Amino acid sequence: MFTRPMTISTLDGEVSREVEGLVDTGASYSLLPTSLLNEMGVLPETEANFRLANGGRITLSMGGMRAQIDGVSGVIPVVFGPEDATPLIGMVTLEILRLAVDPVNQTLNPVDPYLT
Repeated sequence: MFTRPMTISTLDGEVSREVEGLVDTGASYSLLPTSLLNEMGVLPETEANFRLANGGRITLSMGGMRAQIDGVSGVIPVVFGPEDATPLIGMVTLEILRLAVDPVNQTLNPVDPYLT
């Protein structure tokens, strides 16, 4: 795992922030501290159950926002995480932004998505 700068913003683009996110191929969704999302005005839209790496389970809120990594942007789902949470860049975000993980070189590379 490695980190990457990510610009996050509200859906209307009015409020944005820079965060350093941990690229985590084991995480389905991107996660940010709830206080940051609240400060930005991102609203929770639903709740979801998640499995944790230690085998536990947790229910957290989710909402939507914009994200940009390496000049590629899109609308992503985001999980409202604990206050001490490391910002995570999950696989759904990477797929939406059409970025593939190169774990050897610790880079994100543009890819063309498949339609079959």
